[in-house]
Amino acid sequence: MEAVSAPLQEVLQSVEEKSGTQFKVHGNLGEDRISVNVSGKDWFAVISGLLKSYGTLFIWEENGEIASVWVMREGSEEPREYKEIKELGKKLNATHDGIKPYQLRQLLHIPAGYRIPVELFSNPQIQKYLKANGVNRPEDWQNRHLAGIVRRKAEREFNTTMLQYKLGKEVKK
Repeated sequence: MEAVSAPLQEVLQSVEEKSGTQFKVHGNLGEDRISVNVSGKDWFAVISGLLKSYGTLFIWEENGEIASVWVMREGSEEPREYKEIKELGKKLNATHDGIKPYQLRQLLHIPAGYRIPVELFSNPQIQKYLKANGVNRPEDWQNRHLAGIVRRKAEREFNTTMLQYKLGKEVKK
């Protein structure tokens, strides 16, 4: 993603069209002109790089994809709606042994008995989580028994986070 002195709203609209992620921009922030050149292995990395100068809150879908991102000026007064979901956002962005829900979801896509891709294993949070659960090298995932245990744990933690999200949504209605 590259932009030179482009309105933030225009850049976010382009990301929204490509990724499906919705952006909620506070106040007149969309008029800010930004110059960026970011890339990443996934949309989380791209969006995080793009919005590193702003306050953000990521909302996740059940499938581990980013549903929406709230964008506000760092240090500004929070909009009322943002305050209402901030606690929920903390839960969704909370880590399980240092790993975020979308990262847990990535692990679920790797079948037991296969080798974990090096680029995934090299992520510090994922590596810490895996090592805490006995997977010390990418090839350790080829141990079907060990990989099965870790996948079930990751799935439970991911589902628990999504249930907390659903319950939070129902309470807010």
